Amino acid sequence: MERTNEEGVEPGVLGLMVFVASEVMFFAALFAAYFTFKGNAPAWPGLNVRGEPIEKLSVSYAGGLTVILVSSSITMQAAIFAIRRNWARIATGLVALTVLLGVIFVSGQAREWKHLQFKLRDGVYPSLFYTITGFHGLHVIGGLVALTFVLTKAVGGRFSAEKHTMMEAVSFYWHFVDVVWIGVFTTLYVIS
Repeated sequence: MERTNEEGVEPGVLGLMVFVASEVMFFAALFAAYFTFKGNAPAWPGLNVRGEPIEKLSVSYAGGLTVILVSSSITMQAAIFAIRRNWARIATGLVALTVLLGVIFVSGQAREWKHLQFKLRDGVYPSLFYTITGFHGLHVIGGLVALTFVLTKAVGGRFSAEKHTMMEAVSFYWHFVDVVWIGVFTTLYVIS
């Protein structure tokens, strides 16, 4: 049985919850900066430093990436449901699928960055775009590292219905990353 505090929450999960709460504040500050600049700009996204209009982002491309990332959250939660039923083999496969979907998402983001016509130095909007999507991407990569660690333990048979706190904690973080992306997608691609 895994160790819990008096309220029944494992210390690792509690620590991750505190960490995620601090990350929520971090992303809230980024969104606040975005909406502050947008609200004070005469036109949005406006012009780049050369006086040319900043290109519109592809909602359909980012929408496809959103479907991929949200799907990865579903596969991760399915892995949690599976391990709670002691279906370790199914849980392992679902974690592997989650990692694959996460890698596809990050690769898609890198592809988008490569083909964008604006650069970080092209004004406030591009700076905010790259800052927000860049920090989110780093969080996804961090989640992928954690998921890969969970996957190696799962392949080694280290999780069961009674012992899977690490998988639960990483799942909690992965869901956070997905929810933040929904905010990023809505803000930068849909209502921008």
